[in-house]
Amino acid sequence: MLTADFDVFISYSHHDVDWVKNWLLARLESAGLRVCIDFRDFELGAPSIVNMENAVKRSAKTLLVLTPTWVESEWTSFESLLIQTKDPVGTRRRLLPLMREKCTLPDRLGIFTYADFTDSANWDSELARIINSIRPAAKPPDDATIQPNLVHPYPLQANFTGRVDERKELTAWLADDGHPICMLVAMGGMGKSALAWYWVKNDVLPSSDAKLDGVMWWSFYEGEVSFAKFVDEALKYVSGQEIDVERLPTTYDRAQELRKRLQNKRVLFVLDGFERQLRDYASLDAVYKSDERAELPREARSCVDPITSRLLRDIASVTTRSKVLLTSRLPVSDLEDRAGDALAGVLERELKELSREDAITFMRAQGVTKGTSSEIANVCDAYGNHPLSLRLLSALIARDTRSPGDIAAAPRHDVHADLVQRQHHILELSYNAVPKRERALLSRIAAFRGPIAYDALTIFNTLGNEAGFEAALDDLRVRGLLQRDTAHNRYDLHPIVRHYAYHRLTDKTGVHTRLRDYFATIPVPDQNKVQSIEDLAPVIELYLHTTRAGRYDEARQLLRDRLASALHYRLGAYQTLIELLRALFPDGEDCAPRLKEESNQAWTLALLANSYSF
Repeated sequence: MLTADFDVFISYSHHDVDWVKNWLLARLESAGLRVCIDFRDFELGAPSIVNMENAVKRSAKTLLVLTPTWVESEWTSFESLLIQTKDPVGTRRRLLPLMREKCTLPDRLGIFTYADFTDSANWDSELARIINSIRPAAKPPDDATIQPNLVHPYPLQANFTGRVDERKELTAWLADDGHPICMLVAMGGMGKSALAWYWVKNDVLPSSDAKLDGVMWWSFYEGEVSFAKFVDEALKYVSGQEIDVERLPTTYDRAQELRKRLQNKRVLFVLDGFERQLRDYASLDAVYKSDERAELPREARSCVDPITSRLLRDIASVTTRSKVLLTSRLPVSDLEDRAGDALAGVLERELKELSREDAITFMRAQGVTKGTSSEIANVCDAYGNHPLSLRLLSALIARDTRSPGDIAAAPRHDVHADLVQRQHHILELSYNAVPKRERALLSRIAAFRGPIAYDALTIFNTLGNEAGFEAALDDLRVRGLLQRDTAHNRYDLHPIVRHYAYHRLTDKTGVHTRLRDYFATIPVPDQNKVQSIEDLAPVIELYLHTTRAGRYDEARQLLRDRLASALHYRLGAYQTLIELLRALFPDGEDCAPRLKEESNQAWTLALLANSYSF
């Protein structure tokens, strides 16, 4: 039997293109599925019916996104293809209907059981049904290899350069059974995430030498992604089935089950942005924090969740066959002994600056084409060959008004002798070089706490029209100040850029009020159906932007009515509850919460005390 080129082909009406591209396609591909979709995989110049016929033949499954518009515009063409699937009545389950909107189905489709997406509260559970229906085609029963699960794909920026030695060292670590965990530590902007992503995509996945049973990429930079959520997703990935909540009711139970399963599975886990699980960066406003830090005590570098600490230490004790790569701004003290040295099963490596040769190659790729290699190297040395600084500097030189692309322009963008001052100065120059309206846009974008879909960004479109707005976003991207994930059409900022741009936001109250109004329109599940903190993410965003808009009494009521009960009783998420409550104490926890009524102050203090106690 020939293997299909794709696991699934998506047939949809162009009326639903935004939802299909930004929601459905992103999640199917994150689950490791090979998806055929028209705008990317159809042959240019070929008739639509021929492209559709080829897509059906080359795909193991066909997913129909059913809406009234699809029935009106696509059904006639698709009906003629059903016989060609060699499964016209669905006995092989090649046809998977997804009911996006209620509609009257043709008789031939009416015989199929469909996934019900008419209620957004069911999307995640119905998506899991679809993925499970598709996966057998992607993974035959006699194939022991697990498909890679890149849950939060990293938007790698253009012109990744070099890091050959570092990639070789990571590959050697992967083959070294004596060190199950590798801590890749570096200051912000050094390129930890980019290195790890490039290594996984270009060295690990294409190679058969690693002898892995699976690869899972997880980023803690993605909104409210807790370690408990990672444990759940990792356990489902490794086991290939849904979690038995009666047998494994708590995160601790699931973490232990995961550890047991990994005794016989060689899976590579990459946990990107792990500092977000450490006390110094675990607060909900961590995205706005500066990267300037003195050396921190052990307590600040310890895991907030003791379950996280125990699982990592168990893995470090060589109790599994799996490997864990952590990228972090801070070394994890839970993986150190009392003397501060890494545990025996942990390899700690500090990611340093680019080599001189790589820095020169990168600058030329970025558009600095004039000047000798020696001249370029000397300028790069002045910035410590720091990747983010060089990206910003190269954009300034490439756009220099007097001598574009000439390294001789560099001195005009450098007035400091101290390395740290230079790194901050180049960010200031890059920010100030942007047109005023784009500068304001960047600062408003920085108020978001994580990656942002294009549609969400449009609430800050003050540039007149969509074309001007998109041109501004692209200009910020070319300048190195904004990152874009083209696969999911999302935008993000490097943490250092976010901090800088946010603290130059002149109307914080007004911007957070706009964000509060935006998140107030996003539907949330019934509290009785909440299964994780991630389910509450829109409400948490609404709450946090309400507090930052200075509307503390309104935020307290929101916390009481829509968050406190689920976090306390259903999820036991006491640390998250503490962080939310602390937002009501802008003057510090040694002062009263900034609420008008004494009864509300008392309620807040009591809940904070109880949460600390638990």
